[in-house]
Amino acid sequence: EAIQKHAQSVEDIFEMQEAKLPILPDQRAALQQSRKNLDAFNPHYSKDLEQAYTDNRSLAQETATGNPRRAIQVLQVEAEIRSNPNLRADRFVQSWQTLSRQRDEQLMKRDFTSRQSLTESMGEMARGLERDPQLESILRNRQKDLGLTPGLEQSISRSLLIQLGLERQRNLGLSL
Repeated sequence: EAIQKHAQSVEDIFEMQEAKLPILPDQRAALQQSRKNLDAFNPHYSKDLEQAYTDNRSLAQETATGNPRRAIQVLQVEAEIRSNPNLRADRFVQSWQTLSRQRDEQLMKRDFTSRQSLTESMGEMARGLERDPQLESILRNRQKDLGLTPGLEQSISRSLLIQLGLERQRNLGLSL
């Protein structure tokens, strides 16, 4: 029931956004309450489902009308990804490659504002590796997939930040 009520709240928000209408205070409150109820079971549930609903609007509609089977499967898959470092690495690489392609497209279009926004998102991902040493360790074997030169000595996080231009590479050469 918590999943269905949450989906109904999300669906109400989607409908308002589609109609280009402001979200009403009671709709916002209903969404907050449904998130709270859902997250009482697991703190990731509302975020996981909202991402899935954003990616697949029909899933939100289906769940809101009383068929939560696929939504429950989403929660199970996300829980497995969270607990399995190899799956987390796959997700990281896939997301990184997608954002990298989008970032390159924005450069070609000369849309520097959108490109900077993507760069910042990728920077957040790279910095997040500092909090997940297990994931960083697995990604060390997938440097090429991330557009990095294999065999770098610095951390993957730092290498990605340098690649994005968000951090400078230290020059270890001697000045005479």
